[in-house]
Amino acid sequence: DLFGETFPTVWVSDRYNAQLKTPCQHQLCLAHILRECRYLIEAEQSPWATTLKQLLKDAIDLRKSQGQEFDPLERETFRKSKSIENQLKQLFDKPPPKENEAKLYKGLFGRQEQLVLFLHDPDIPFDNNGSERALRNRKTHLKVIGAFRAEHGMTRVDTLASIIETAKRQGKNALDIL
Repeated sequence: DLFGETFPTVWVSDRYNAQLKTPCQHQLCLAHILRECRYLIEAEQSPWATTLKQLLKDAIDLRKSQGQEFDPLERETFRKSKSIENQLKQLFDKPPPKENEAKLYKGLFGRQEQLVLFLHDPDIPFDNNGSERALRNRKTHLKVIGAFRAEHGMTRVDTLASIIETAKRQGKNALDIL
């Protein structure tokens, strides 16, 4: 209801349950998963997380290496993408033994295609950092002022910030939209 007719066809998410339940395709935010892998590598010396991290980095590098010219159907790109997907499938053949890596495994199991959806469509980003960057100014503002005295003030500022950031992302003049 909130999105109306502008509901996204692909959602790049942090794996929150509410996000994963949305009726659309999902690309999992690889920046968040890579962060979890780094923790598992440092805390548990996890070979499973090391392999996952490398596969995800390979996928990101493949995408970045072509920049705006990324074509998922180009022969070599397609071959490399399929290789990464097959290695991911093998990595998820059996759960890893350590508790925290098994937790990540369980959270990603059955979602391997959501790790590499961005390799099939050049319009899909591999992370949701763009959305998080849009919120950064709002968070900085909140840190500076401390807090709002009234909830309606906070709601108004949040609404305006959302409209302004949306206008920027759509290449529109925020003042015209307001």
